[in-house]
Amino acid sequence: MADQVNPLKLVSLLLQYPEPDAVEEIHRFDLADVGPVSPAQRQALAGFLDWYRSLDLDQLRRSYVDNFDFDRRRSLHLTYQLHGDSRQRGLALLKIKNVYRDAGLVPDETELPDYLPLMLEFAALAPDSAGRDLLDQHRESIELIQAGLSGADSPW
Repeated sequence: MADQVNPLKLVSLLLQYPEPDAVEEIHRFDLADVGPVSPAQRQALAGFLDWYRSLDLDQLRRSYVDNFDFDRRRSLHLTYQLHGDSRQRGLALLKIKNVYRDAGLVPDETELPDYLPLMLEFAALAPDSAGRDLLDQHRESIELIQAGLSGADSPW
């Protein structure tokens, strides 16, 4: 059996803006390779993957923009959830960047360090519990996004 794919890595990929290569990868992806996940988590991922795969690239992109780009409550930039564009946000971004650096991982500089897909990928790759701890520190923002998506009846 091949190595299992960390579910955080898959969710990171699913929450990124749909680009052709990533969408193609998701279409080839076998959910049986993801683990460890509970039966309920596997069922939720399967349902979302079915929806995701049923749309073409343009539909996915429209849905992504409609769901994440126009409402602060659904922004995937976690520090923006709580701080908006303030000095406190700048400090929070610096703290996240330092966590990445301390773990020996250098994220892509084209994205802010609080971008949820980036943080999920970090959590999947980080040594020890550094990535999970970072996600836990931003639980409130993640829950705000989830509530915003649920309130909008979003498949995301």
